[in-house]
Amino acid sequence: MMASSLAEFYGSYSEAPIVNSSFFRVNIAMITDEMLTSYALPVILVVLMGYMFFIVLRLAVDSKAGKFGFFVLLLGLMIGVFGFLLKFIIQWFFESNL
Repeated sequence: MMASSLAEFYGSYSEAPIVNSSFFRVNIAMITDEMLTSYALPVILVVLMGYMFFIVLRLAVDSKAGKFGFFVLLLGLMIGVFGFLLKFIIQWFFESNL
């Protein structure tokens, strides 16, 4: 007679072997797609915003835009950064109060 589940065959899941091969490793503490997105996305976006700052800085210096042109270029970037930060503040506010 065959066991219908691993729990019946091994007695408990803790005694079940971990599948380990060159292609994948199955473990109980796996990271989910939602966890990866919630932690990695803000980090990657902050890095990209920093990289965009240096691109705008280089653009302002190479084009000899002057003080006002430099201000306008950075203002466009900072509006996007402010919106990104405001999104997290609003999200935190709604999650903590609701």
